[in-house]
Amino acid sequence: MRMEDGRMETYAIRSGQVVSLRQVVSMFCRITGLSPRIDWGAKPYRKREMMNPWTGGIPLPEWQPLVGLEEGIRKMHNHYVLDTRN
Repeated sequence: MRMEDGRMETYAIRSGQVVSLRQVVSMFCRITGLSPRIDWGAKPYRKREMMNPWTGGIPLPEWQPLVGLEEGIRKMHNHYVLDTRN
């Protein structure tokens, strides 16, 4: 894909799945066996807090994630655990 000179576009990459922070933390706990202490709602939202996923940008043509979120968390955890054991 070729862009014209002087033209600026905003692109986005998305997995196609909307996942909440609570869902990510739940997945992390299930995969790692860890239980971070989180006090949900302990602090009030700030004025400019983003509460909805950003939907702007042009989807990057033909882009697809090679690793899903669950697999990525598992790989990251396994890598970290292996690195700290050596």
